[in-house]
Amino acid sequence: MTLPARSSWSTCIPSPHLRGAWVATLAAAMLVGCVADGPQGRAKAPPRPAPAQPAGIAPTVLEVAAARYANDSDKNGYADEVQLTAFLFAPPRDIPVTVPGEFRFRLDRLSGENLGEWTFDADASARSVERLLPGPGYRFRFTLRDHGNDNLPSQDAQLFCEFVPSGSEIIRPRAPIRVTVGKIR
Repeated sequence: MTLPARSSWSTCIPSPHLRGAWVATLAAAMLVGCVADGPQGRAKAPPRPAPAQPAGIAPTVLEVAAARYANDSDKNGYADEVQLTAFLFAPPRDIPVTVPGEFRFRLDRLSGENLGEWTFDADASARSVERLLPGPGYRFRFTLRDHGNDNLPSQDAQLFCEFVPSGSEIIRPRAPIRVTVGKIR
């Protein structure tokens, strides 16, 4: 089979002096986007406020969520800072509640050895309340450096939590939360 001396598709390739113009035109066409000024669609309505919390409500359920891995708060290569959110519930009400009281946290090695304890009194707990998607929640942050040194080998630890409402019984979550602390690099 013999090939023609000049294939027909070669006539579509621009001459060398027009290639730059073609490339610039194609690049400009690809960079063009749609931009609209002003608001798009309907404006979202502000979120509805949570229903008023009944007076004298007494929570019986404590749910705690923490980051699985502690943060390295001082960038020294050791994860030392635990961040968590706590919600209190008073069934059958399915919206979290806030009540005066004290939060207590304890971080233990899996062997049971204590790494540190932190207590947030009623005033500190009240200051930690934030409006979150499910409702009001308590946001806490504490570090191993509060109890000396964060220079530990990488290890899993168990975070225990309890809430002591003013004038009521202690509330604990169903299980501790596992958090990794210590050397990260």
